[in-house]
Amino acid sequence: MYTQIGDNTNADRYFSMAGKALRDSGLADSPDYAMLIQNVSLTVWNRGDNRASIDRGLEALKLWEKLGRNDNSAYAMNLMVLGAAYRNMNDAANDLKYTARAREVLRSIGLERSSAYAWVLANLGVTRLSAGQYDEALALNNEALALWSSLGMGRSSGYAITYSQNGSVYYMKKDYTKALKFLLEGMKMCAGLGLDQTVQYAYFSWNAANSYWMQGKYCEGLPHMERAVKVFRSLGSQVTAQAEKSLGDFKRQCGK
Repeated sequence: MYTQIGDNTNADRYFSMAGKALRDSGLADSPDYAMLIQNVSLTVWNRGDNRASIDRGLEALKLWEKLGRNDNSAYAMNLMVLGAAYRNMNDAANDLKYTARAREVLRSIGLERSSAYAWVLANLGVTRLSAGQYDEALALNNEALALWSSLGMGRSSGYAITYSQNGSVYYMKKDYTKALKFLLEGMKMCAGLGLDQTVQYAYFSWNAANSYWMQGKYCEGLPHMERAVKVFRSLGSQVTAQAEKSLGDFKRQCGK
């Protein structure tokens, strides 16, 4: 839960306590320990440390396979986070390899009507966005949103993040009006769920700022750029310096 709200200090503290308890109990080769490492992989991914996320993710994957537990949703989610980390390192081949494999695992165990499957669809949407396949990205995102809605999860983190992600797709399509519609509505959903201190939210806020920039509305975009920088700083993100440079550009254009 601390990971979800971007409080990495407390997330690390509780993960450390859990790891010690499992090791002290002789459970370093257990499914619980694999899940712990997997969650740490997600935590460091959230702060932008993709190399560490991959290292921990592969460690968890190896343990799942050693235990013969490569046919469950946790294993699939492990694969999905690995794909996301590789994507952020511009390794498109491994991104697609692990994300598509996650989808195959969920299909093989009959979980195509699950939240986990919707998450994989949404991640495949990001993969397509990264590849410049915008219509395919929208189709996958909308499939994920429809699945979450049908599961009664229209107020879930997955729904809010994916709805916002559609705004990022429209930004890349240079449809700035639609981009702002989805980004602003989606960010409001995220904030309502306590997700406004996460790396995803920071990127959405940056894209919202840039959507205003592209329309020459620098002062309207400035608060969104300021919010993005604030979150990146709090997470110790590796893109903070780049975001701060962009913030300086907004301030100059706005006369601040």
